[in-house]
Amino acid sequence: MGTINLHEATRHLSLDFFLMMSSLVGTVGTATQSAYAAANTFQDAFARFRVVENLTGSSLVVGIINEVGSVKDSTAFQEMFKRNGMDYLKLSFSSF
Repeated sequence: MGTINLHEATRHLSLDFFLMMSSLVGTVGTATQSAYAAANTFQDAFARFRVVENLTGSSLVVGIINEVGSVKDSTAFQEMFKRNGMDYLKLSFSSF
């Protein structure tokens, strides 16, 4: 709902960008991730909807990040991704 609220609040503004985060799970997720996959697919489709409406819209699809969440805590997940030829994203943070 946050995406729609931001869209409604800014649709009259001339924005340089409207960037939404999405996940690779929207394309290659498993059955147990169906709600998460649907939410990410919505973000991708909503970006396209905004473009069709002559508004700015982009969806940044992020892959697997091995340093946080369930992937970090599960050797089984890591081995499964490796067997399937899926690579990880490495996070690096900088302070300015």
